[in-house]
Amino acid sequence: MSAQDQAGGFEKVGECLYRYASTGVYYARVKVNGKEFRRSLRTDDRALAKRKLADLRTELERVDPHAGRVTVGSC
Repeated sequence: MSAQDQAGGFEKVGECLYRYASTGVYYARVKVNGKEFRRSLRTDDRALAKRKLADLRTELERVDPHAGRVTVGSC
């Protein structure tokens, strides 16, 4: 058994979808506008992970990268 197998590692289970072997929790790895986002989907259910991945993609695509840091005081 390799060191990675003992410590747990990520295994690719779908497009932009990874599962942490030791806990079974799913993670997303999405690139939007050239920037990579990695987030836990906080579930160990694959069907729910796929739905959360789709929601995450739409949320990230909605954000305007040119807006920068907008504060309440600047409004």
